Amino acid sequence: MINDMQEMKQARYEPGQPRGAAQCQTCHRQEFAQWQANSRHATATGAESFHRMKAAFTNSMLLSGMMGEDLCYACHGSKTANEGVSCETCHGVAPAEQTWAEVHQQKYKPGLLGLRKPEFCLQCHVVKNPMSGEYLLDMAREWEQSPARKAGQTCQDCHMRWGQTVPIMGLILLGETVPPTKKI
Repeated sequence: MINDMQEMKQARYEPGQPRGAAQCQTCHRQEFAQWQANSRHATATGAESFHRMKAAFTNSMLLSGMMGEDLCYACHGSKTANEGVSCETCHGVAPAEQTWAEVHQQKYKPGLLGLRKPEFCLQCHVVKNPMSGEYLLDMAREWEQSPARKAGQTCQDCHMRWGQTVPIMGLILLGETVPPTKKI
């Protein structure tokens, strides 16, 4: 159980100092605009629901001692960058000593195949309570039972279609309603 709790606090993304999503915007304008305007990822560290949940963990002596806010930032993106789940959270940190061309050629391009697999998203979208074993979030089970899965579609086929209307499931999370879709 202790090992499970420690594992939950480990970042599911590459550690390091991100350059920031604004740097990516220079070449990837459409992707950046859609991420910023139509993405729960962009607000992952700024949403009121995130701050309420983080406060619940850090204000409880027991939960804070066991988990603290590291649990929150393990999936919600770098605390230092405070951009939520940004480009570098999923694609990896762009080392400052490399040019953008080098980073894309050596790291981002080869990594694209892994990003297109459902297992990549499920690193954060499946969360189990280490004490009870109950799922706090289980998008894997939802996907397995969905018509999309039966049609051979992955998470990314529906939720990462740049330039099109991207469905964001209408969620109600801690009293915060999320609109179902928006087109850039």
